[in-house]
Amino acid sequence: MENMAFPGTLVVNGKGKGIVVSTGMRSTLGRVLVMLELTEPKTNYEKAIKAFSKFLIKGILVGITFIFIINTLTGKAFFDSALFSLALAVGLSLSRCQSS
Repeated sequence: MENMAFPGTLVVNGKGKGIVVSTGMRSTLGRVLVMLELTEPKTNYEKAIKAFSKFLIKGILVGITFIFIINTLTGKAFFDSALFSLALAVGLSLSRCQSS
């Protein structure tokens, strides 16, 4: 690797010409980045938040399905029941996002 200039190389004075031999992930710095690229394992907190979010989504789906069925059985129009259930689902989802 003689006579090579890398990103961050400091030149005190003088002139120079250079030829680009590789860029991006094919450069030496890119290969080092690939070697260092590791995914961090999820923490217990992240796992718990994901599990809780799934629980909330399941609860909301069960709740709006129940409300839709009850509204339909009590004589409300099908479209009105569906629209009410959808509005309720959106409202509950947004309220859960704000409280997190």
